[in-house]
Amino acid sequence: MNLFQNVKYGVNCREAVERYGIGVDRYGKALGPFHNDRHPSQYVADDHYYCFVCGAHGGVIDFAANFFALPLYEAAQRLTADFGIDTDSPPTKEVLKKRRQQTEAQERLKLEIETTEEWVEQRQAMGNDLDAFIALTKKYVDVTELTQTIVNEYIKKIIIHAPDKSGGKRRQKAEIIFNFVDEVRIPVLA
Repeated sequence: MNLFQNVKYGVNCREAVERYGIGVDRYGKALGPFHNDRHPSQYVADDHYYCFVCGAHGGVIDFAANFFALPLYEAAQRLTADFGIDTDSPPTKEVLKKRRQQTEAQERLKLEIETTEEWVEQRQAMGNDLDAFIALTKKYVDVTELTQTIVNEYIKKIIIHAPDKSGGKRRQKAEIIFNFVDEVRIPVLA
């Protein structure tokens, strides 16, 4: 195994970034060290980094080369010295297994973050729709007669299902889909 492979297996990008004094938050965001940055604009993963402002990207060796303004070979040597990597022997199975587990955990976290962000966006959109529904309701507080206009403003559609005659009683399910708040469950009267 050559110097570059030993470095890539021996140290990950996030470890190097943090070791060289750049704080990385739990989402992998950091201040970009290659330009004047006041807000985190760099994403740092175990196997790579990417700056959304200046476009700098690459692996751990690329980061060290850019950070210290060194050629790639010298950056790899610097990483072996700073992290105590033995360049004469390949990484052990334990080290390789640990790296794989870290990468898998990071991928799971990325997926969880994306799912959580989607959920938050949906909840925020739902909050905006609820505000619109409340404003519409306030508009019709003192209504004495239900008109077609009022019904059209409130209701997007009504779905009437086929009757169920099992059990000796006729039951028929109806769904009312309101504008802004989607479906509201109407209790079944027995």
